[in-house]
Amino acid sequence: MAQNLGIYMDLFNHNRLPDGGALLLLLLYIPCGLFLMIFRIFFGLQLILILTILPKKSFVRRILFRVSCAILGIAVTQEGCENYNKGLHKQSRNILDNVAIETVLPSLMPYSRCDCPWLIKWLLGYEEFIADKDRENTDNKIKEYLQGSDLPLLAFPEEQITNGKRGLLKFNPWCFQFSSTVLPVLISVRRPLIVQIPPHVLESGWWQDLFWSMFVPYTLYHIRVLPPIESKSDDVSSDVQRHMASSLGVTATSFTAQDVNELIKHINIQAAQARVQSQQPKPAQNGSTPPNQGPSNASPNTRLMQMVQQVKEVLPQVPSPSIARDLSRTHCVDTTITNILEGRVSYVPEKEGSEAKSASDVKSDSNETTPTKPQTITFSRLPEQRQQLLTQRKAEMLENARRRFRNNQA
Repeated sequence: MAQNLGIYMDLFNHNRLPDGGALLLLLLYIPCGLFLMIFRIFFGLQLILILTILPKKSFVRRILFRVSCAILGIAVTQEGCENYNKGLHKQSRNILDNVAIETVLPSLMPYSRCDCPWLIKWLLGYEEFIADKDRENTDNKIKEYLQGSDLPLLAFPEEQITNGKRGLLKFNPWCFQFSSTVLPVLISVRRPLIVQIPPHVLESGWWQDLFWSMFVPYTLYHIRVLPPIESKSDDVSSDVQRHMASSLGVTATSFTAQDVNELIKHINIQAAQARVQSQQPKPAQNGSTPPNQGPSNASPNTRLMQMVQQVKEVLPQVPSPSIARDLSRTHCVDTTITNILEGRVSYVPEKEGSEAKSASDVKSDSNETTPTKPQTITFSRLPEQRQQLLTQRKAEMLENARRRFRNNQA
């Protein structure tokens, strides 16, 4: 994973906003963009009412749909539509590619294979194939429907949204079983220079992509239909992937949609570790480490165990696993102690004497004043009394912790 991380990252857009002078132009454009977005939202509601009345195959519906898309900022140009016939569509995409394809090539798509919001699925007239038992029955229902329909099946075999600049993900072979003829379709997306905002970035949701599509002046989709491909080998998906990658001038990679999910998890783990490290106190200027804290280069597990020990010194009756679970969420010793005292952390108290004391500990304890035994917290209905009890309890616990620390240092 680490060796291929750089190649993975090149397949996706990571930053939505531009840098430098382009960002200044975007800031100046914000009032116009907000006005456009509000106008398009109200117009889109009327569009939905009109288009749902007309049949999906209607020529009038296609004309109205294309004009409406232009008003909504979705401009579509086409190339090679003479290659169109009943077949299977494949393309590199973003979240609104379904809408762009519908203006040129009316098609259908199973609900389960489309990651658009349900409103767009309903507007585009997609079908929901519900099986009674298993997935095989669902596939059979799709085959039966296609035999009696003039509309082709639309599929996105990459199953993840890439930028289309470096390579194509490995295609899922699922959609190649429904037809012996495959019609590859390529889509290129371009936006005006003043707002060079990518249509999609890694981990962005459909609502974010839709927001920026409504915000920018227009988004130009160029649809290029390649000649149909007849399946002659067992590995049709790889043949189509290489053919489309060659037409785009990119690489046919071996990375799958599952690899992309693993990449997202890897990035999230790195971000979480960076947050934990940023919350750790820095060592003193003379190079010494503050008391009760490990070195700054300790691993995340070591830092967690150190924080567990700090909480354990204050609340010895609380089991370590319960403390660790809350610390993994809060990353703060004081917050975890407060959560435990206020009853937000559920645990079974450890029995007294479960951990044997050493002889030196017993001797030092006898020389010190006996610590105040923690009292059971009883919560009052009045917030002021609850706060007073909590403050008193924390003070007792901290005083006991100081005594134990002095005993350990003696």
